[in-house]
Order: sequence, then C-alpha cells, then structure tokens
Amino acid sequence: MWVHATRQLAAGLVVIALLGTLPTLPTWQTLATATTPIWAMGLLLSGFLLVAYSAYMALWPSSASLLVSAVVGLVFTAAYASLLVIRLLVSDTHAWARVWQLDTNAFSASQEAGWCFMMLLLIGMWSYFAGRVAILGRRWELDLQ
Repeated sequence: MWVHATRQLAAGLVVIALLGTLPTLPTWQTLATATTPIWAMGLLLSGFLLVAYSAYMALWPSSASLLVSAVVGLVFTAAYASLLVIRLLVSDTHAWARVWQLDTNAFSASQEAGWCFMMLLLIGMWSYFAGRVAILGRRWELDLQ
C-alpha cells in the first residue's frame, strides 16, 4: 500500500519540479548560451535534481529512498526560504541581485517573492507528507520481519 503512495509522491514531485521551472520559459530562446541568466540555470538544475529524485523513488520504492528524498526536499525548502528573504530584503541594485542577475529578468520583485513563497510551501508540504509515508513504510517493513 505504501509503495503506491511512494509512486504517487514521486509523480507529485515531478509536477512540483515542472512548476519550479516555469519562470525560465521566457529565457528558453537563449538557453545554453552565454546570455542565459544564472537564476534560470539554477532553476533548471533544481528541477532536474527533483525529477532525478522522483525517478529514484519510483524505481526503488522503499522507506529509505522516500526518507532521503524528503530530506532533499527540506534542503530545497531551505534554499527557497533564503531566496525569499533575499528577494524581499534586497533591491535590484544590490550586489546579490546582480550576482544572480535578478535585475535583468522580466518579473517584478513581488512576483519573484510570491513564486519563492509558493515553491517553499509546495516543497515543504511535499517533504512533510513524504516523511510521514516513509515513517509508516518503515513501521510496515519492521512488522513484516
């Protein structure tokens, strides 16, 4: 039963990864060139890593793979929380905004902060449910022994 829940959580993580890469759509024409913004490459890399962990969960559904993916989800949650704070407190002329090339995109600071908050909530909730299913799956594995 919990193996089915693991595969459903893997599918949910793919959906979250695709949602996380949506802001990069305006930059797809310049993808893999020198003019691609750093923030777009970071979002694409994070989406790729989330899809890789969801494939890991779907191919080897165990409580360990689910727990590892939940911890990775918490790391991504912390990263989005720090991006949210940076976006709320830093202006477009600050050095952090220039390092991440946030001053060159088509989105306003409030849109970026809202998107970071949405991703923070989505991945955070996913990590919570993945951790709960991992604990229940581990208890089920121990009861079989």
